[in-house]
Amino acid sequence: MDGWPPGDEDDVTELAEKPAQAAGPGRGRCARALKDVRTANVRTIAVNRPLYPEPAKPAYGAAGQARQQQFATTVTQALQALVAAKTQGLPAPAKASDTDTLLDKVGDVAGMVAAGAGGPASSPGVDVVAAPAATPAGTTALTAHAIDMIGTDSHDDPNA
Repeated sequence: MDGWPPGDEDDVTELAEKPAQAAGPGRGRCARALKDVRTANVRTIAVNRPLYPEPAKPAYGAAGQARQQQFATTVTQALQALVAAKTQGLPAPAKASDTDTLLDKVGDVAGMVAAGAGGPASSPGVDVVAAPAATPAGTTALTAHAIDMIGTDSHDDPNA
């Protein structure tokens, strides 16, 4: 397991079976709650799956479809209540580390320069001056952001 949140069922099981102190503050409780919710969801779906298609049969008409939607809403609300009950009192997730570094700022500025020079680089006459500025600025932006993402281990962060 590489970190939090757990990536798959094996990671959840590993965390749930560890003593709380070994898993880190709150992680053992969170993992057990996650495992309990997963188990309850699987059971709820297994019990209700055979009942779901029944009202949608053509013989029931529009009223059957309405009952099916109501049934789905009822099951969804039950699952939401279960999740709320299991997660109540758990610690909030840790705040993400600040990844606003000097390289990130350099990459941002270089990206703005590249964007500002890139537009005029497509205009005849101005391209002779703008293209030589846009190319290295874009390369600098890409390189600075890549090194920053590797250095801060944020390469898999969708917000990086």
